[in-house]
Amino acid sequence: MDWIHAGWTGMTVVSLMLAFVYLSIWVRQRRLGVYLTFALCSLSAAAIAIFELFLMRASTPELWAQLLRWLHVPLAALLINLVLFVRMQFRASRRGWTAPLIAVALAALAANFLTGVNLDFREVAALEPIRIWNSAPIGVPVGESNPWIVLGTINALMMIAFLIDTVVVVDRRGSAEERQNVFLVCVSIIVFLVAAGTWELVVSSGLIVAPLLVAPSFLGISLVMAYLIGSEILRASEMATSLVTAEARLLETEQQMDLAASVSGQGFWSWDTTGTEPWLSPTARFLLGIAPDEVFAWSTYLERVAPEDRRRLSSAIEEAIRSDGNIHVEFRIAGPGKDVRWLIALGKILFTQDHLPAHSYGVIVDTTERRTAEERFRLLVESMPSAVLLVNDRGAITFGNKQAESMFGYTQEQLIGMDVEMLMPQRYRHGHADMRSVFAREPALRKMGAGAELVAERRGGGAIMVEIGLTPIQIGQEHFTMASIADIGERKRMEREAALQRDELAHLSRVASLSALSSSLAHELNQPLTAILSNAQAGARFLAQQPPDTQEVAISFTNIVDNAKRAGEVIRKLRSMLRNDRTEFVRLDIDDVVREVLQILRSDLIDRRVEVVLELPANLPPVKGDRVQLQQVLLNLMMNAADAMGSVAHARVLRVCTLLAEDGEVEVQVADNGPGIPEQDLARIFAPFVTGKRGGMGLGLSVCAMLVQAHAGMLWATNNSGGGATVHFRLPRYSDMPGPNRE
Repeated sequence: MDWIHAGWTGMTVVSLMLAFVYLSIWVRQRRLGVYLTFALCSLSAAAIAIFELFLMRASTPELWAQLLRWLHVPLAALLINLVLFVRMQFRASRRGWTAPLIAVALAALAANFLTGVNLDFREVAALEPIRIWNSAPIGVPVGESNPWIVLGTINALMMIAFLIDTVVVVDRRGSAEERQNVFLVCVSIIVFLVAAGTWELVVSSGLIVAPLLVAPSFLGISLVMAYLIGSEILRASEMATSLVTAEARLLETEQQMDLAASVSGQGFWSWDTTGTEPWLSPTARFLLGIAPDEVFAWSTYLERVAPEDRRRLSSAIEEAIRSDGNIHVEFRIAGPGKDVRWLIALGKILFTQDHLPAHSYGVIVDTTERRTAEERFRLLVESMPSAVLLVNDRGAITFGNKQAESMFGYTQEQLIGMDVEMLMPQRYRHGHADMRSVFAREPALRKMGAGAELVAERRGGGAIMVEIGLTPIQIGQEHFTMASIADIGERKRMEREAALQRDELAHLSRVASLSALSSSLAHELNQPLTAILSNAQAGARFLAQQPPDTQEVAISFTNIVDNAKRAGEVIRKLRSMLRNDRTEFVRLDIDDVVREVLQILRSDLIDRRVEVVLELPANLPPVKGDRVQLQQVLLNLMMNAADAMGSVAHARVLRVCTLLAEDGEVEVQVADNGPGIPEQDLARIFAPFVTGKRGGMGLGLSVCAMLVQAHAGMLWATNNSGGGATVHFRLPRYSDMPGPNRE
């Protein structure tokens, strides 16, 4: 046996072994059609090698021509299966290639049998013996080439174009590994096809005298294809080993899982898709309502799922298979005793290399208690007198109770999914998203608006005055804000009516206080009027002199103007206190208010022989208040202090002090050195109709308390250690005063 006989026999054996191995794999896994096409390619390559071996030993031109004619049958089969292999393996080339390639291959095969002695020769005249590297003589054909061989050339060129197209498509959409594999296989096939086609063409054309041999090229193609498929089989084997290892670990921890499940109330499951029945822990069987000896069947079990949840359960599993394998679905089943049980299934699907489900595992949790609590919460919220909205972190409403429907004029279905900004006037919507972001960064239970008057908008544009409480809530991994909304329109109306009554009472109290000061106020006005009269008479005398004393006249006129201003200021202050004007909160210097009241009381205090001591520090922060009402408070307190000192024999001292308290508020103190206040009366002197004066009505201090409270302040009294009493009141600083100007 020479080396040619040994070599071609070896190629035949190798090709047959490859065909047998991959045909056996295909028989066991029929869905892997690529293995069948490769086995047929290898079988065709073996047939080609056998025919070539007989060609090289043919004794007559007629036998040689017939052998070559039949060699084209496995050659056509190899080319067709090669096209199918590339299409199945890479799923990349366009569908328009397959039919034309097969059609041309079959046309060439038909021409092989219908024209000449075969596709390569019209006739073979003789065989010329040659030797290659000391081999036995080999018959080389001498004859006329067949022009229909051009079909074989066209078939080869189309095959090359098809392979190039496959490389381009995979390069555009495939991974790095796919690009590497397609380049290796397709380029190798192109090289071997070009080599085999060129050799066949030049030999059949008589350009060279050599044997017509293509088997080595097709064996090379088979080896490259075997390398690619073998690598995939190796990876599949590694994956199978990994799965076996994973299953072993799962079995090792099964007892631990059962223990954990019994303690936590969770059920575990594992399902190998190659098997028929999933593994379920005892807890999982109990939760799913499956008896310990009952065989699990998916179609039967699905009937136990609530009809409205069946589609959601099936869709969740289908979506997990299509995407990343994560399962997360909640559903209801009929539990033991036919009671409805809520369950949540969490799991993971593992896939094969072809993204087919191989194994799945997960946990089942009973959420019936949580669902029951949620239903109770819903019923509780529905029974609340306030409107309640649940808003997610994107500002969309996810829940609204019946009161919300009534308040805003939308149904619950219309509220759900609506942006919460749609429930407020247009002018406030733009900046509300930023406010929501601030609240999300620092969520805390609080009221919305920090004392401001809030306005909501009903469907159709009607405005509602509201008060809103915000409560952050976390449900699972999602963050929500529960807004409790109260319609305060009626309350605001009642507050306005109370404010009007308070202002009316304060006005009456001011009139009464000023009436008690009528003699002092008359004296206060009489002084500047007397001075005006005296200066006018003096001016007249100076003008009657010869010559007139103009300098003295000018001085008299200046005094007249100053005293007229003084009288006018007294009248202005009296008028402002006597008028019943609308309450107006403005920025005030409390020291100025103290001085204005003392100017009104100056004559009265002199008549009572009361010495006034002022302690008014500089740079005291301003307050926000109504000037007339604060004047009234100070007027009442100073008059009460003077009244308290009416019976003492020692010097009477009225001390008025302003200061900045420790909490940042502005404090005013009115102190006297009278007999003081009985300890049991310190807490009740500010109540209506409580008085220590003979003939008093007991409304002065109660009106003061009411006015200070309207300024968001506080009023109280203490006894001095050295005798007498001090009445204190505090007011917030202007920057701390809540809310807008009030009426």
